[in-house]
Amino acid sequence: ETPPHFGATYHSPFASDWRDALFHNYDKMLSTGTFSALILRTSVPPNKTILRPRIACQVKDTLIPNQYDLYACTCTDGSTQRESVDFTDSYSPVASIDSIRLLFNLAAASGLIISIIDTSNAFQNSIIFDASERVYLSLPPLYLNWFRQQWPDFHLPSLNVKELVIQCLKS
Repeated sequence: ETPPHFGATYHSPFASDWRDALFHNYDKMLSTGTFSALILRTSVPPNKTILRPRIACQVKDTLIPNQYDLYACTCTDGSTQRESVDFTDSYSPVASIDSIRLLFNLAAASGLIISIIDTSNAFQNSIIFDASERVYLSLPPLYLNWFRQQWPDFHLPSLNVKELVIQCLKS
């Protein structure tokens, strides 16, 4: 069963597996250059809003019966939605299989080449060169633990999670 939020995984019998899935997500953010090193909250420009992190959890079936893959994805929550008011409302673009078939047919008829992209990183591919456009994010769950495992000798400006933020370098 997919947990409604990452906090629900702490008391799950699969807590260590969810932690590994989350750390794998942080590894991916590191390898794609999406997040900066930790910086102090006081160094964020005054005109910038620090967004909340959200961890989206997903359980996927595998080809092996009764075996599942756990995925955790770090998202920024810049919405003004409030739990118990409009928290369950969300909108996302969806393409029907007929639309995709139509695009393939048009490409084949026109002699076009179709390329495949990794949609798990589809929105992490453009570097934000303009520092005024960059987004700041409070530390996601267990991020400080993961960071200290990766760089045990890195001198952190603070060990207080509330004083640290991440700068998103890619959108």
